[in-house]
Amino acid sequence: MFFDIFGEIHKIQGEEVCVIVDETELKETKIETNEGVFQGDLLFYARRSEMKRPDINDRLRFDSNVYSVIDVKDENQIYKITLMYYAS
Repeated sequence: MFFDIFGEIHKIQGEEVCVIVDETELKETKIETNEGVFQGDLLFYARRSEMKRPDINDRLRFDSNVYSVIDVKDENQIYKITLMYYAS
């Protein structure tokens, strides 16, 4: 991943983290759960060294919005995290 080139600083759970938001991958990703098939609202990559791994169904604040974590993959020290907007 090219965090130095494509990375942007966002606040995750109140901490500044360099992430790469990937809208193209988001459009191609479908998440299957016991409740059906979902497409997330936000997909990003973050270095494992910069944030704690969230669990599926955790609430995660990304900048000023709250999302539900619907998928987490750990690939070569990088998290690929898919979120769905959480409406309380």
